[in-house]
Amino acid sequence: GERAFASLPIENIEIPTSVTTIGNYGFAECSKLENVTYPATITSKSSTIFEGCDMMKIITLNGKGPMQMYSEGNQPWNSVMTQITTINIGDEVESIGMYSFKGASGITTIELKNVETIESYAFSNSGISEITIPNNVKTIGTNAFGYCTKLTEIVLHDEITSIGEGIFEGCEQLGSVTIGSLIETIPTNAFKDCIVLDNFVIPTTVKTIESKAFYNCDALNQITIPVGVETIGTEAFGNCELENVTISN
Repeated sequence: GERAFASLPIENIEIPTSVTTIGNYGFAECSKLENVTYPATITSKSSTIFEGCDMMKIITLNGKGPMQMYSEGNQPWNSVMTQITTINIGDEVESIGMYSFKGASGITTIELKNVETIESYAFSNSGISEITIPNNVKTIGTNAFGYCTKLTEIVLHDEITSIGEGIFEGCEQLGSVTIGSLIETIPTNAFKDCIVLDNFVIPTTVKTIESKAFYNCDALNQITIPVGVETIGTEAFGNCELENVTISN
């Protein structure tokens, strides 16, 4: 029920995976609470569960299966999002849910372990500066890492089959990107406003470069378009400083 454990002097809590829901303000005002283990599959979508937990910094996701999907602002830790410094992902968590850690400006890195899907907006506007995408990951959603302004490099391995629109939009420190060989579409706004991106190799498997995919990539001065590319969208390379465009054989 509501406020079930509110205002208690607990420092750590491990919520068992058998728990399916937590009421509003369930752990609110637990002023000493620092470390929370939370079932990734729990269905509660109240943003007030940890409201007023001013010392909360560590979240460990446990349980088996895909993580719960959220909408913006209704994550259980929404009220303390900017305080979080560490996110631990359990071995059996299969996905990072939509909007899960959007705005978590205090995190700098995360180990995704056996995650297979990174949903839309999962880490957008977060403080991530480095991240390794494990080979298990097959799809990455819209704006999943958008506006991660400290992210400097990324490797999307050969097992990834699709990436969402705006996946790295606004990552203004992103200078090095490697794209895997199964990607056929570079989506709309994928690298828009990546202003220091100065080298990008388009895989030969790519058939479509959608609108504004590289818009405003100021540092990008040369690009090779593989012969297999069939469609280049509106302003795909708009506002770039391209000096050399090559169509490969």
